[in-house]
Amino acid sequence: MDQYKIGKFIAERRKEQHMTQKELADRLGITDRAVSKWENGRCMPDLSLLQPLSKALGIGVNDLLSGEIIADEHFREKSEQNLVDMAELNHLKSIKTGMYGMLAVLLILLIYCWVKGSGTYGSGAMLFAFVAFSFLYRWYTTKDKNLLIYGLINAVSSVVNLIAFLMG
Repeated sequence: MDQYKIGKFIAERRKEQHMTQKELADRLGITDRAVSKWENGRCMPDLSLLQPLSKALGIGVNDLLSGEIIADEHFREKSEQNLVDMAELNHLKSIKTGMYGMLAVLLILLIYCWVKGSGTYGSGAMLFAFVAFSFLYRWYTTKDKNLLIYGLINAVSSVVNLIAFLMG
């Protein structure tokens, strides 16, 4: 799914309907800044807005998600691709949310180590463990071998720091 293509398409269709960003935003109950972000390709409309936005622009949801008017002979193919793309987009959002949660846990653990005076080895072990988890999780979802290598390197670093912390 190409956010920039979709954004340009939204802008073109809005202008063809002789609407300003503010007028489209008012129809959808959102801000004109949100419409601007879509049109500049910085973000996508929320799922709950796809149907009202499509209706306001005089197009189908499939056309909107494709960033172009879909010919009848390609409709099914594009529809299936758009469904797959939306599923992947939702998966990436859940990964991002999980990473923020892990970062919060890491910060809490680092503060705990600092308060308890566990030194740099304990903090380093947790930091490397967090980075290792991040790379390994991203490798698991993308199967990019480089991420696996980085994750394993950080996991080894975490173990080394943990051993140094426990011994000293």
